[in-house]
Amino acid sequence: MESPAQSTASAVASLSINHTKNAVSMQKRKRRASLKSEACREQCRTNQARYRQKQREYVSTLKAKVAQLRSEIPLLEVQRRRLRYDSQQRVWDVVVEYFQLFRYGIGDTYMQGSVDSNDVLRASESQHQVMFLRSTMAPDVEFGNLCGVEVLMEHWRRLSEYHEDLHLHLTGMDKVSESIVTASAILSVTISKTTLEYVFPRLMSSENVDDLSLAVKLLGHKLNYPCSAISQMYLVYWMVLSCL
Repeated sequence: MESPAQSTASAVASLSINHTKNAVSMQKRKRRASLKSEACREQCRTNQARYRQKQREYVSTLKAKVAQLRSEIPLLEVQRRRLRYDSQQRVWDVVVEYFQLFRYGIGDTYMQGSVDSNDVLRASESQHQVMFLRSTMAPDVEFGNLCGVEVLMEHWRRLSEYHEDLHLHLTGMDKVSESIVTASAILSVTISKTTLEYVFPRLMSSENVDDLSLAVKLLGHKLNYPCSAISQMYLVYWMVLSCL
């Protein structure tokens, strides 16, 4: 039979063991709770990252759609204007609009065969111009010895790039018949260093003193090129005399 002291010692030992078990059990529960909490936080971060990625993709898609819609504005504007023209007035109005659209040449963003651009605002003017040509002129539109809408646009690009202060001034129009209109104009340009390099390359590369002297005299000189155009209804024929 245990003595009172032994009974007390046994009770203390039992309490100590139970306390230790409870402590270990508590630590395990805390560890499981901590791991579960960390997993929840990780899942939350993953969900937030997915949400932010979806938001970025949504914004990117909206920007692309806005850019596409803006790129379509010039064509829609041309189509709207064409609907206003009656059969007798249209050919006259088309000629007038041609000279208005190209009175200062074309924008720097035009690329032959394309009207696409990331910078829609800067490209909108040249887009409008090429859309206008495609919607109002025959595919084999003639000017000088060349033909084609894209070639005509490229011709305008060179005129604009190679000269400074380009200005196309419509001087007169004549209605030959209900379907034919003739127009005359003056294309004013200023000779720049680029003009000499691309239009008069022989002067720039020459070692002749007279050639170099002539190049110096031409630099900054203003030139006026006479131009004329013939437009016929139903997009059959359009001729612009080449200015270069």
